Amino acid sequence: KKKTTTSTLSNFWKKRTMDDSPNRDHAPRVFDESSFNFVLDGTNFHTGLLVASATMRGGANEGLPLPLHCTWYNATKESELRKIEGVNGAFYQPSADDIGTKICVHAIPASDAEEYTGMPAFAEVGPLELDLKI
Repeated sequence: KKKTTTSTLSNFWKKRTMDDSPNRDHAPRVFDESSFNFVLDGTNFHTGLLVASATMRGGANEGLPLPLHCTWYNATKESELRKIEGVNGAFYQPSADDIGTKICVHAIPASDAEEYTGMPAFAEVGPLELDLKI
């Protein structure tokens, strides 16, 4: 049997599914990397906006968007990761300075209702190329 409880702490976590079997502790599902789908959208051109997004996987909140705390990096040809300072949201607009590098993002779900216990999501695009259309 499944039971649904209500939480008022977050718009994204209004319902949590709990296992009602006699062999379980009635504990909420674990909130880790298996709880959401992560996508980095964008192009390999320096003019394209990069967008990190996540949606809930499974349960009563399946498909709902999940806010993210993101850390963005440049990866050079020498495989050196350099943090892109001042950018911590889900969007990054590359510039001409990024041409020839890969752009990487580490993302952690932002939730006031539950503590995230998993690994950061990771994705990259590139190396970025000059957009000849501009």
